[in-house]
Amino acid sequence: MGTVEKALHQTLAAIITKQLSEVTALLRKEQAQMQRRLRRLEKELEELRRRIEVLSGQSVAAQRRVTLRDFSARGITAIHISGQAIRRLRRRLGLSQEAFGRLVGVSGQSVYYWERRQGALRLRHNSRRAILELQNMRKQDIQRNLKEIFGRM
Repeated sequence: MGTVEKALHQTLAAIITKQLSEVTALLRKEQAQMQRRLRRLEKELEELRRRIEVLSGQSVAAQRRVTLRDFSARGITAIHISGQAIRRLRRRLGLSQEAFGRLVGVSGQSVYYWERRQGALRLRHNSRRAILELQNMRKQDIQRNLKEIFGRM
């Protein structure tokens, strides 16, 4: 190998080494960014898992909520509704005893007595069905129904 060839070889080697080090530096930088992003995503995932645990605790309560579909096979009379459950539902919906009674098809006085009773209530089929339907309704729908009921009187 001649001196020109050696110089050319050394120059090419230096250029390639420089380019490799630049590319390697870029790759290391990207790797560090990816690792930071991975740690951030892992933290987000952990937070989402914690939220799921909290929500699943709430969904257990929601699963206890009785729906008409759940009891279609056994019949609606198999559902036990307590006065305390009626009070919780009425307060959650933001209704007075009178308004709740109108939606269920009874008087406000009946709702008052239901809420004071201990244990399972003996309700008529229509009242039971109306209470179960109220559990799955939104406040806006209930307000609309109340306007219709009070508008007819």
